Order: sequence, then structure tokens, then C-alpha cells
Amino acid sequence: MSTHQTVYLLLVFVLFNAGGIVKLANGQGKTWCVAKPSSTESELEDNTNFVCQYLDCKDVQKGGACYEPASYINHASVVMNLYYQAKGRFPWTCSFSNSGLITQTDPRYSLEVDSGYELRDTWCIANPLASNASLKANLDYVCRQVDCSLIIVNGSCFFPDTYIHHASFAMNLYYQFMGRHLEDCDFGNSSLISLSDPSLGSCNYESSGALEEKEALSETWCVAKPTTTEETLQENLDFACNHVDCGPIQEGGTCFNPANLINHAVFAMNLYYQRAGRRSSSCDFKNSGIIVSKNPSTGYSSCTFEHF
Repeated sequence: MSTHQTVYLLLVFVLFNAGGIVKLANGQGKTWCVAKPSSTESELEDNTNFVCQYLDCKDVQKGGACYEPASYINHASVVMNLYYQAKGRFPWTCSFSNSGLITQTDPRYSLEVDSGYELRDTWCIANPLASNASLKANLDYVCRQVDCSLIIVNGSCFFPDTYIHHASFAMNLYYQFMGRHLEDCDFGNSSLISLSDPSLGSCNYESSGALEEKEALSETWCVAKPTTTEETLQENLDFACNHVDCGPIQEGGTCFNPANLINHAVFAMNLYYQRAGRRSSSCDFKNSGIIVSKNPSTGYSSCTFEHF
């Protein structure tokens, strides 16, 4: 094959993939790569420079079709997506040192969503509203059947030393070990199936692959990661309540109880996520938010977590 033919075929491949049209053999549907909202300008500039060494970035140059809005995050997202599409739409081609985010919502049309979550691995985590007693019961049950040594003192996943982190790690270990069926994450109302990786630092939550059972996962909620600190929860609460009405978690409100920080923060984070259109980026919260497929308020008093 001549050099001209090779270049031509590569160009056709890039253009054909540019809109997320091709469905790969691994089953993922339409997906796009964008920059995380928490990315720094330095990271965005690095990503742009990296991509533009290999691909034509004329669309984000002045006068180009994608120049406006003339912001770091827009330009970086455009070229990061160009690279992601050209390289075959695999998770690692949207990594960009963990500053990339794969979305099933076309960034050009915020209401166009391709649901299904075939691409995403899934994890089982504790419901932020679950009581410590429920979490302890889950820990006792799971750790009789799987090896929980990583969450004991000196284990690589011991910190943060909280019930919700330890229970989430153990519940997920059981879920993965049993084959990732929905019933393997059925711990009453104290569990959720997550579409985002809850891993923190050197503590990796096990994952064995994509969701095997296609459920109606178009309904999703945003909660805090089990590893989130109280300081971050407070920051998330303050941020969300500056943008949405947090009346239900004020004293006397339908969602005031349980009157603790994680309940109030999770309620506010989810309300913000729903109001912002349920995009992955609107549950980022500087990498402390996680998207789940089960309503966290199911079975808990009269408080209902909104879904639009």
C-alpha cells in the first residue's frame, strides 16, 4: 500500500470516528472525551500541546469552527476528543494523566444522551445514608467469605479509617468475586452500584469488567465517594447550595434527618447533578463525587432524592 493510500485511509478513519459513530467490538456506543472540570490550565495546555503534535488542531485556532468559546477547557476538550476518536475510543486514550473524562452525552448537544453504560466498569459501594450498624453487619458478612486483609490496620486500604470506606471496599470485593450480578450488591438499602471508580491513591477497588446485566441505568444519582473527607463534604455542600435550593436539608425540611454532614452533602450534590443535566462532569466535585444507578433514598424515611 502506498504512503498516499495509507494517509487517505487514516484520514477517513479519523473523520468517520470524529462524531462517535463507530461502535467498537467491545460494545460501547457513542462516547466522547472531554476535560475534567477540575483540570488546571496547565494540564489543559499540556493536553492540547500533546495532541496537536500528532493531529491537525486547526479547528481550535482563531477562525476555526471550534475556536469559540475561546477558553482553555473548550479547546483542550475539542482536541482531546479528536485524539480519543482517532485512537479508537478506549478508556486509556482519554486518560490524559487522569484529567480526561469519558461522557455519553455529546458535548455539543447537552440533551443528547446515549445510555447503556456498556463501556463502564461497575463497583459496589455503601450507600452514604446507611447506618454504621448496617455497614458493620455488611462487613461481618462479607469478610467471612472474602479476604479483607487490605482494610485492617497496616493494610494498603485501611485509610481512611471509616465504616463507609471499609464497608464499601469489602462489599465491592464480594461483588466482584461473585461475578458482578445485581444480587451480589444487594445489601438491603445499604448498597449502590457505581459507574465510576471509587479508588483512592494506592487503594484500588477491584474491578473485573463491564456490566453484564443491562438494566434501566438511564436513571442515575450522584453521591459522595466513601473515601471523601468531612472537609471536602462541607466544600461540596457549600458549592451545591450556592446553585440549588437546599431547603429540604434545613432544620424542619423533609431531608434534614439523618442530621449529619454526609447526608446533607450527598443530597445537595445529587440535586446539583440533576439540575445540571446528569452529566458526568456535574458529579465530579474535584473527583469526590460518584455516579450510582440506585436511588440512595430508597427505604429511608420521607426523603426522596430527586431525579429529572
